[in-house]
Parts: sequence; C-alpha cells; structure tokens
Amino acid sequence: MEKQLLKTYGSGCARNIAFQIFSVVLVFGLFIIPALIAALWGGDRDTNFTFFIVILIGLMLAGIVGVIIWGLRSIRQRAAYLDEVFAAWGLEGQPYLQNGRRYQGKLLGRQADIYFHRGPTLEINIAVPLNTRAAILFKSEIGKFGANLSGYEEVDLNDPIFRNLSLYALDANWMRNILHERAPRTAIRQLMRVTGAYELRQILVQPEGIKFMLRRIQLEAINHKHMEAWVNDLRVLLEAIKTAPRPQEITMVMTPLKYGTAEPTDRKSLAILGAGVGCNVLLALMACGG
Repeated sequence: MEKQLLKTYGSGCARNIAFQIFSVVLVFGLFIIPALIAALWGGDRDTNFTFFIVILIGLMLAGIVGVIIWGLRSIRQRAAYLDEVFAAWGLEGQPYLQNGRRYQGKLLGRQADIYFHRGPTLEINIAVPLNTRAAILFKSEIGKFGANLSGYEEVDLNDPIFRNLSLYALDANWMRNILHERAPRTAIRQLMRVTGAYELRQILVQPEGIKFMLRRIQLEAINHKHMEAWVNDLRVLLEAIKTAPRPQEITMVMTPLKYGTAEPTDRKSLAILGAGVGCNVLLALMACGG
C-alpha cells in the first residue's frame, strides 16, 4: 500500500511540475510571439501595437476555440465509455449538468440512479425503504461533516479490518446486528477499498435507499469488473439489512450527510458565472484592441 501511495503521489507531483512549466511557456509565448511578429512588420509604433493586439486576440480566440473543441470531444468520448459500461446492466444514460452523466434502470431488482459528475464522482443509489440513517466513512473525513453527524452514534466494532473506517448510525444496535455476520463485513471492506491514493469512498444508509459514493475516482476504474464487484457487494449488504431486525423509528428529521459546500445545482450556477466573467474579459481585450 505504501508503494502504491508513493507511486501515485510521485506521478501526481510530476504531472503538476510539467503543467506548471507548460503554463509558463504558454503565457510567455502568447505575448512574445505577437510582439516578435509586430516588430518584424516594420511599421511605426502605433501600427505595430495595433498589429500586436490583433495577433494576441487572434491567438486567444484560437486557444479558446481549441479548448472548447477538445472539451466537447472529451465529454463525448467519456460518455461513450461510461454508456458501454452501464449498458451491460440495462441502465440508460442521459446528460447530467454540464459534463456529467446520469443512468437509470434496475439493479438488484430495484430502481437505481447512478450519477457521474465533476470530482470526478460516481454515485450509485439503490432505492429501498430503510427508515434509518447510517454512514460508513474514512476516519480522515470525519472532520469535514461536523454538525451533519449530530444525532448519530459511533459504532465501535474493535475489528482491525475497520481500523481506517468510522461507522455512525442513528440506531447503533441495528448496525451491529447487520455487521455481526462475516459476509456484510467483507462486503463493506471491499466496497471501501480504494483504487488510488486520492480516492475517497462512502456508504450512506438513508430512509429512501442506500448510496455508494466514490470521489476522485479514475475513469478507467469504472469498468465491467469493478461494477460487477460493487453490485455483488451491495447485494450482500442489502440482504444482511433485509434479514436484520427493523431499525428504531426515526423520530426527528435528520440532515443527510453532505460533502463540501456546493451542490450540483450550485456548481452549475458557478460555471455560468465563470463563463460570463470570461466573456467579459475577452470583450474588454477586444475593446482595447479596437
């Protein structure tokens, strides 16, 4: 595990350094190339300056168009890849937000909604009436939820296989009954086994169903093999929940666990705002050139 972490962090640092170098070269080139062309033009100072601005705006427009084309092509390729993976389970895909995907259909004989959106984050939701709340998280994430865990009771299992996990539930005895058997414990351990150093996972039990979240997951990790394993482990967990005694009734409205501060709808608004700011900057540059 340590070798995998070092390898992942090392590759991440190398990519970051390469990106920084590329950014510096790009910025300097964006201004130096038009300046050289304008200087070689041989006109007076005002003409050269106007020529410089025209070339600079042209390069910026070309770059923006290139990024848009590259982004649209990447979104189509990613959508085709994900559609092929989830089509094997009879799930139909459709666009979600700006560049995400939503899949709907049946999993384990129940209604399922799967979302892939920025993060990148994969959410697998299976509808089943559970009438309680529980959360299985990494210990490193507990501080990010704060008051959202108010009312939950920590379930201490004193089991080494859960040493990196924290379990919280409104009905701790109900959760202990579920995890009394080996099969659901193994299923949870496998569901929470990450494929990359930066990846984070959660299993959330909610009144309307169970949610399995994978954040910062690599696209290639979403494949037929892993999908089959996730569905099988979720099946084991749901079977254990089905055979366990009913949980204590929820007597108060609990705020569901959330990660971060921006919901998908908020991120959409921020993206629109960012696009508007970018257009205003571009128009200002064009006005200066005029």
